Amino acid sequence: MAKFNEILKTKREELGLSIADISERTRLTERYIVALEKRDIPSFEEDLSYLRYFVRAYCDAVGVPYDMVREDVQEAIQAFAEEKEIALTQTHTDMEQHIQQAEALTKVDKNNDGGKRPAPKRKQRRYNRMDASFLSFVAIVLVVLIIIIFALIVFLRSGSDAPQDNTDIQSTPPIQDNQDVGNEEEPLPESKREEMTIEKSGTTTYTVNNVYAGDVLTFTLTPGGSSALDLRVDGESVDPPQQVYSASEPFTYELTVEKSCEVEISYSFMSYNTIEINGEQLEIDASIPNTTGGSATFTIQIEMVE
Repeated sequence: MAKFNEILKTKREELGLSIADISERTRLTERYIVALEKRDIPSFEEDLSYLRYFVRAYCDAVGVPYDMVREDVQEAIQAFAEEKEIALTQTHTDMEQHIQQAEALTKVDKNNDGGKRPAPKRKQRRYNRMDASFLSFVAIVLVVLIIIIFALIVFLRSGSDAPQDNTDIQSTPPIQDNQDVGNEEEPLPESKREEMTIEKSGTTTYTVNNVYAGDVLTFTLTPGGSSALDLRVDGESVDPPQQVYSASEPFTYELTVEKSCEVEISYSFMSYNTIEINGEQLEIDASIPNTTGGSATFTIQIEMVE
């Protein structure tokens, strides 16, 4: 089976497109485009949970169905995660062996002495050094164990947080006029609703809480200069009426909440850009333009109250 990187590179060359062309279409840096074509998964170690989005964006740019490469992308991510886990396990095993060797040397020195005479001062100093070394090994082992547990938690959490494709979501059939709706729950009174809050959960990630079914969220995207943008809801792109926006012509989108969902906003160029939800402006780190090569992608998780 052909690898996803081979399929994408071959299609790009057939279309006569350059790396720079793909970078402009996807708003990914050229370094990421090259890494995708070389199947260089370690280059995405810090953004592993977003690798599927990067591949999907490349597929859209060259007209390759994402379903064609979905399985291979998942296998590549899984293989990389397993390699990292094996490396951490080997480090833990090496530490255990060092500890066992240190304990064995300590026992040998004690047996040679036989406990019949007090140890000379020089040997006493040696035992003190041995004890300090043993404690150092124990501390290192504890640190390694903590790193392993933390890495597993992050990996499992990123896997569970990844948005599912729309093809996997079973839509609920609409209620017909002749259906029994007498058991429907009454809407929650306004007096009992909690106020919507926006929590910044990462450098470019946010969570909107206390949102109820039927609420309308108004997104206002205002570039500081001129910038192309893309807004996706659960992976589906919302086609804006124009491609490039400016401070005088911001892009506005209204989302009627029907379920918990994920909104992804991508700017091709960052220059004092802002994002507002129902008039509340999101806190954007000032360092983002310096770390993303001019572009940035923001992920907003909408948590609907059931």
